[in-house]
Amino acid sequence: MPDLRDEFEALMPEPEVYQNFWDEGITYSSDKEGHTSYALYTADQLRAAMQSVAERAAKKEREDGAVVAAYALPAPARAHDEIRIERARQMSGPDLWAVRYRGDVLNKQGEWEWEPMPSGRDDAFLGRTRFATADEAIAAAIRAREGKGATG
Repeated sequence: MPDLRDEFEALMPEPEVYQNFWDEGITYSSDKEGHTSYALYTADQLRAAMQSVAERAAKKEREDGAVVAAYALPAPARAHDEIRIERARQMSGPDLWAVRYRGDVLNKQGEWEWEPMPSGRDDAFLGRTRFATADEAIAAAIRAREGKGATG
């Protein structure tokens, strides 16, 4: 796991406030009087910085070129069945994500539909059945598994 400390510090905004602390008998190198300043960030600033670091780390490819190509969720009906969330390469543009189960594919309305061979998939089909991110596809798969449709 890469050390993201430097990246985190680079992404941190200016703190809302600086608070000075002083402890008798303890000398800090920050000033002559033994005071040191600690940056105090709001919860929103910390949350945004952490999310940004996490997103950047998730996007980085491994040095050997390996990437996540699929996720799996247990299907509700059978213990050995699974709903697969798979990276779907595109002829042009970024990879998208498809949610597949028993030869069907989940569309953005939360309905399962038959998935034709690649040569039979038109732009309308791809627009209905491909998700921009793995997280979006996983959330849709969970809703479908729980029978909650497109929006829950």
